[in-house]
Amino acid sequence: MIFTLIYVVVLLASQWRVYQKMGRQGWEGIIPGYNLYILFDILYNAPMKFLTLLIPGYNIYVLVRFSIDLAHRFNKSSGFGVGMAFLAPIFWAILGFGPAQYLDGSQAVQGTDSISQFLDKTSEAVDVFTNDEKPAADEQPTNDEEPVNNEQE
Repeated sequence: MIFTLIYVVVLLASQWRVYQKMGRQGWEGIIPGYNLYILFDILYNAPMKFLTLLIPGYNIYVLVRFSIDLAHRFNKSSGFGVGMAFLAPIFWAILGFGPAQYLDGSQAVQGTDSISQFLDKTSEAVDVFTNDEKPAADEQPTNDEEPVNNEQE
C-alpha cells in the first residue's frame, strides 16, 4: 500500500512538472483522460487519437509510439521513450525534474533509422528535379539600360 501511494505521488508530481515544461497548466497533467487528450493534441494535433488506447493489442503499440514521440520532444532517445512506456514513474520523474527542455517539434530529435534516411534522400532528389532554376541576382537584367527601339523609320 505504501509502495502504491509513493508510485502515484511520484507519477502525478512528475506529470505536473512535464506539463509545466510544455507551457501548459500543471493540473492538466494529473486529470486522467484529459491529460492524454492534451498530450495527443500537442504531439499529433489530433486529440481524439487518444481513443486508440482503448483498442486491445494496438494500445501497446500506441503507448510505446506515443512515449517515444514525447521523449523526442524533450530531446531524449527512443530508448528513453520505451522506458517511459514501461517504467513510467522513473522516466517521467527524470523528464519532469531533470534538466530536459521541451522542444516544439521543429528542434526535436528526428528519426535516424534507415527508412527515415531513405525518405529524406528521396525528398532531396525530388527537390533537385523540381527546383526551377532562376538566374542569380547578378545575372538578372537591370532597368537602368535604355530601351532598344527596333522601329524602322
